[in-house]
Amino acid sequence: RTRTGKPLMPKYGIFSVILDAFMNGIIEDALLVPVSINYEKLVDGNFIREQLGQPKEMETFGSAMKSIWHVLNSNYGMARIDLNQPISLRELVKTFNNGKVQNNIVFPKRLQSNPSTTSLYGTDIVSEELKHLVEKISKHVLYDGARSTSVMSTNAIAFLLMHKYRQGGSLNELAAALDELRDELDNKQKDVGFSGNSHDVVLHAVDMLGSSLVAKETKNNECFIRPAVVLPNVIELNYYSNTLVNYYCLEATIAIALNSMDTQLGTVSEEELVEASLDICNLLQYEFIFCKPCQDLESAIIDCIEDMIMYQDVFVSNSSNIRDAERGRKIAQQFLDDSDEEYHVSKQLKINNSEKVKEYILYIGSLIAPLIESYSVTAFCMDKLIGQSLAESVLIAEIIDEMKEQLNTGSIYYDESVSSDSIKNAFKLFQTWEILECQTERKRRLYNLKQSHDNHESVRALIHRIDKYRYSFIHLIMCVFV
Repeated sequence: RTRTGKPLMPKYGIFSVILDAFMNGIIEDALLVPVSINYEKLVDGNFIREQLGQPKEMETFGSAMKSIWHVLNSNYGMARIDLNQPISLRELVKTFNNGKVQNNIVFPKRLQSNPSTTSLYGTDIVSEELKHLVEKISKHVLYDGARSTSVMSTNAIAFLLMHKYRQGGSLNELAAALDELRDELDNKQKDVGFSGNSHDVVLHAVDMLGSSLVAKETKNNECFIRPAVVLPNVIELNYYSNTLVNYYCLEATIAIALNSMDTQLGTVSEEELVEASLDICNLLQYEFIFCKPCQDLESAIIDCIEDMIMYQDVFVSNSSNIRDAERGRKIAQQFLDDSDEEYHVSKQLKINNSEKVKEYILYIGSLIAPLIESYSVTAFCMDKLIGQSLAESVLIAEIIDEMKEQLNTGSIYYDESVSSDSIKNAFKLFQTWEILECQTERKRRLYNLKQSHDNHESVRALIHRIDKYRYSFIHLIMCVFV
């Protein structure tokens, strides 16, 4: 249950208790079963107020009864519950601990601690070894659950309207796009929670989403469907779309990374593309789990690049580059004094500059571009903390006001960039980067810049680190639409 439709990063309390019991021999093993639940229509609210930074309204008896009556007299469509293959905790510990599960290897001594209601890990004292295992295992379970979530009709149509037909499209265009999406999901071995003719699925999903999110009209004697991509309605539409964004987040990072690079020569270094993609994954580490913790992220990015070559023709085969690189390696090797030293030549990728590929890069990059815009504005507002501390609620309100102002002036392209959740995740990131500090005072969170970053130069450096991805993509949008 999230306010964005994307999986939240896991909380580690229950996992730490189970893992502690296993590592100390209280239980021999535990089977972890990732379960995902999805449904066609939101039941318990759309969280628009909270996303726009407004405080949560306290529920009264009257409002609760009104909500129950509304639910009982509304059509919420279908729901899907997917249960994954059970995972052995013992096998996961072996995987993440180099095949070792003995207590005396992982934990030199047992840490005695009382359960805590405030600790992220469920206890007040947790060893670093336990933290490492708990984080890896919980992210593994969350990854499996999120990636197996069935795509409902409303998810698919909201996704297409948000990222391919933002200005609207005819029923025939949407049905054809849905056919393509269903084929893609089938190739990715993702399950869909609907069946039937795509024309019927589109009309059903539009009705389920409702007229406040999607408008139907007749245009040139044809049914034309237009999404509400302005605040506040776009926040709810984005919620439905985000189920699918989770499936394509790695491709999206590569698209954004590629667009930020110098491509005037028509080629890019695969090594530099991977490095830029890793930097974006680092930037969005609190938004997505890009691969299973037991996998290497760099290898996952390289595999994804290969898939983009094979299925999307983003890069074209360039065998001469490979031959030249090999020839250069052999020549350079002759001049190396140390025969054991290896000369490395980065693989060059030749870019396919067709209009189809440009449209694909724009489409797939748009999946995470709103998040980058949100992080960029949050970084821009860090100068408000120079020389002072601000309460979290005050700081978020000021950032949202700045986002709305930039939206009005056209500096922000995506209305869904205005989101308190992405702002809070940016705060977590800046703390991880040791730029921001958070302190609790009288149950209020206060933020301030670390002493070494409490100056305009550090804030400008932070802004530049994010803006190089933000503005290069906005430039692509302008080029394609012009």
